Amino acid sequence: MAKKKSPPKKSPTKQRAKAEAAVAAEVLSYDAVAQEELLPGGDRVRLTFRIVLSRRLAEALSAEATRRDMNLATLVTEVLGMTAAKAMHAGGR
Repeated sequence: MAKKKSPPKKSPTKQRAKAEAAVAAEVLSYDAVAQEELLPGGDRVRLTFRIVLSRRLAEALSAEATRRDMNLATLVTEVLGMTAAKAMHAGGR
């Protein structure tokens, strides 16, 4: 009976480099957010940026915000928060 080949294992060097990159990303993100305006309560920061969306997507987001009786910025903040929570959960953090 033929023995199945197991997938090649990552070398310890590659695993270490990946772990170091993850730590570096955490440090860089902490430093970047630390420079932002801290809001009262101490758990939130104000991030200001522009995004470019297709007109179709912008209209769909605006319509959804209107249906939920909220402004567009609040809806986008909610969507980003849910997406980040899913990513953190999937990453095991």
